[in-house]
Amino acid sequence: MNWNKKYLQFILLVISISLSFEDDTVLKTEWTQKYIGCPKQMVFETLNGKNEKLNDLILVTSDNNTLATLSMNYGTIGWRHLFDDSKKEVKVVSINNAVYSIFADGIVRGFKKSTGEMFYEELLTSNNVENYNIFLLDSYNVMAVFDNTVYLIDVEEKSHKSFNLPLDVEKNIVSIGILVSESFYHVVFSSKNTINLLNINKDDLKSWTTTKLDKMIVNHETCVVSGKFLLCKTNDNMKIVYYNNENIKTLDIDGKSVNKILSVTNNGMFLLSGEDFTKIYDLNKNDLPVFEKSSSDFYVASTIEKRYIISIENKNTVVLYDSKKLGSPIFSKPLEINKKNNPTDIGNIFFKVKKDSNDINVYVARVNKDCQIDFFETSNEESFLHEWTRYEDLSYISQSDFVDLPLSEMDMLFEKEFSNPDGTIIGNFTLRITSQMEQTQTLIRKYLKYISKLIGKLSFKSISTAGYMSGLKNKKQELYDDDQPLERDYFKFKKYIIVTTLKGSIYAINNENGNIVWKISIDSKFEPLTDILNNLIVPFFVQRTTDSSMFSNQGVVTYGITGGKTGILAFNMITGEIIDRKVLSKKLIRVEQIPKQNSERMKNLILFFGEQPNDIEYYPPLKDSDILLYDKPFYLLWTNKETGQLRGTRFDFAKKYLQTVWIFNRDMKDEYIANIVGKQANEKTQSLGYVIGHNNVLYKYLNPHMIAIAYASKKTSLVSEVVILDTITGKSLYNSKLKSAQLPFKMVLCDNWLAMSFYNLKTRRQQMSIVELFDGHEFKDVSTINLWSKSYPGNFSVQSYLFPQGVTAFSVTKTDIGLTTRSLLVGMPFGSIAQISKRQLDGRRVFDITQEQREEGLIQYIPELIFTPDQYVTGNNTVLQIRHISSHSAGLESVSHIFAFGKDLYCTYIYPSGKFDMLHDDFNYHLIIIILVSLVLGSILTRYKANYHSLKQSWM
Repeated sequence: MNWNKKYLQFILLVISISLSFEDDTVLKTEWTQKYIGCPKQMVFETLNGKNEKLNDLILVTSDNNTLATLSMNYGTIGWRHLFDDSKKEVKVVSINNAVYSIFADGIVRGFKKSTGEMFYEELLTSNNVENYNIFLLDSYNVMAVFDNTVYLIDVEEKSHKSFNLPLDVEKNIVSIGILVSESFYHVVFSSKNTINLLNINKDDLKSWTTTKLDKMIVNHETCVVSGKFLLCKTNDNMKIVYYNNENIKTLDIDGKSVNKILSVTNNGMFLLSGEDFTKIYDLNKNDLPVFEKSSSDFYVASTIEKRYIISIENKNTVVLYDSKKLGSPIFSKPLEINKKNNPTDIGNIFFKVKKDSNDINVYVARVNKDCQIDFFETSNEESFLHEWTRYEDLSYISQSDFVDLPLSEMDMLFEKEFSNPDGTIIGNFTLRITSQMEQTQTLIRKYLKYISKLIGKLSFKSISTAGYMSGLKNKKQELYDDDQPLERDYFKFKKYIIVTTLKGSIYAINNENGNIVWKISIDSKFEPLTDILNNLIVPFFVQRTTDSSMFSNQGVVTYGITGGKTGILAFNMITGEIIDRKVLSKKLIRVEQIPKQNSERMKNLILFFGEQPNDIEYYPPLKDSDILLYDKPFYLLWTNKETGQLRGTRFDFAKKYLQTVWIFNRDMKDEYIANIVGKQANEKTQSLGYVIGHNNVLYKYLNPHMIAIAYASKKTSLVSEVVILDTITGKSLYNSKLKSAQLPFKMVLCDNWLAMSFYNLKTRRQQMSIVELFDGHEFKDVSTINLWSKSYPGNFSVQSYLFPQGVTAFSVTKTDIGLTTRSLLVGMPFGSIAQISKRQLDGRRVFDITQEQREEGLIQYIPELIFTPDQYVTGNNTVLQIRHISSHSAGLESVSHIFAFGKDLYCTYIYPSGKFDMLHDDFNYHLIIIILVSLVLGSILTRYKANYHSLKQSWM
């Protein structure tokens, strides 16, 4: 019995070790992260309920038109609503257990605070509204203002009444607030910087009058309302004046020195601050300040009743004041600084104070200038405790790229074997033997460590085979997540995603779970750059990869600095350590990366501050010996968005000289360049053509120097023409006139084809078109692209399809060697991503296909692109406002990593052509291993029995 138990333990141990060496792909990588955006307003709310602490939430509006709630306990999103993506902002007001919003579309909506459920929606005006606002009157009435029209909404009866200002002040009207009096609601407007009042009788809502304050000519952007008082700067910003429902008075303070005006309470208390001072006035008493401080960092409580004030001293210390007792602060405590979170300068402070008898609790949300939110809590005499962090700047990603983890110890030892190419035979032989011995030792240590850890987690005292097998994958998951070395796996599934944001930060994100590995805040005076289409960008380049153990990896970001300067930041992409920081006193107009490595495996940058040699620099500087490595010409295309001029140049590395090769002038008239795309850098393609009937081959026109340009009309905003251009020769390879293609116009240029996505006004459907370029039936093997080779493709294939949804992002998959059939990645407005195989979007599809075309695998043409639910990459996940989808290869040719970003983030990997180089998920590893172990043990037992019988027969 003991013998059988020992062997059972041995068999199970072998099975568990074998299972641990299975492909890492068993653990599917898929995650999504949801964001709100940079907060503009945060209001602390408490709902009525038995457990008040769990009901605490924060109502947030962001600068990209999002209304949401956050949990004070965990920082998670309770619910959120996204409004139209425009320059207009959503405005809200909180009342009881509801929140009402107003937007430029003329609609007022009501939502339940606890669930986000919309219970009220009404279109009050269908006109284009420039100025709108919403105010809280009392617990039962909300006032919405659109230009010169006021709507009084009864929140219980869900009805409204409207009031109009006189026609002579109908235009250029801005609503400011509501003054309080016993009998009237005084709605404050500014028309041509003159204050006007709409007085609505509380007892008879149909009775109203208007008042014009001719002597109160103000800057309406500085006006603040508190109770019955209206306080503003004068139109010339020289004085501070206020109105108290009776008279207009002036404060004894220089208006130019005041930068910020806030209402401290709802009954006439104001805070005025400048660069080095803060004064608080209680206008109910007199015109003299009741509080003065030589500091300007003051913030008012983010609650409806306000009352409390916070001062930030020494950039980190919170000093809390009660407006009723301004003589001495309640407390002064420092905020905890987490170096990993890398906080930048404070952008805003939102806080709440809960005071019960002798207990006081303070909750502080610090919003940094890069939109990172840090939440702190303190109680009585305790220090501030950091509760959670939200990285809201990740909803403003500019660029992303996948980076492989460093080489494993085994890979570095293997590389060491060949690290001395100029050594002697004996020296290289000795180096190789010692390296292989080290590899063997490393492998043994690795497996012994894993086995010891596995045995420590398993218990054989009360062993149950069924229970053991059911929990085996959970054991493996624990081992997988616990104390893993920072090295790449065999199939390169583990990666870091490096992203740059328009708010001035750099992140490394773990592609397996979405965790933030590190963060770098670029510069306090950071400004993004612009591309040729005037889009804001923060360029990121991988200068040295992690594929070498001899040199440290390096990434670099270029950015603008306030004052027309340029910044360069180099960093380690794995650790986030800053390697170099450089500031240049010139404005960068273009940056390019040299596609070839120098002697130190670095790809240098070319920085263009102009086109003259003195205005061109390398980063890092090029050595004279490295210039000899760049023997092949380097071509650059220069474009002018407005004039449409295209200019091809050849760059001389030694002289830093741009030689003009060709110029293409286009009569733009009312046109401009709407979009321009090129091929991905270092694009790999192993398929040179299609095998067609009679064993013929239709060869692709594979020109790595193609770009596609879309021209659009300034008057109609319709794309008029698409041109495919050779950037070296300047020749037009293909052009097509379009009539009903509406912007935005998405394009993807890959291999020998150009895919386009746009809304067709004629068919009123989303359309996808594809153009494929071919060399013909003869293979043209030209190693160098020049003026005499690859001049024109032999023929074209063009086809168009109808797509059932809108398109917000358009991209293509990328694999290890480019052998897999590519798929187009399509982001859609409702938050899903679909993969459309290139076989579906084929330019050679026809209605009547021949037998030869069937044998080739060509699909019969139908106008619609039909895709099945399994083509939805995101599954049940929703990824809102997707702007871009980036793709990267893995160690397996069948796998393509994707990372989508916009309002939300999403990461996973897909199989564009199926798992042709992988075992299927239902492959029975357990049965195979049990059979192998049984055969081994059976052969040993059979041999023992055979020897026993043979010996027994010999004695007979």
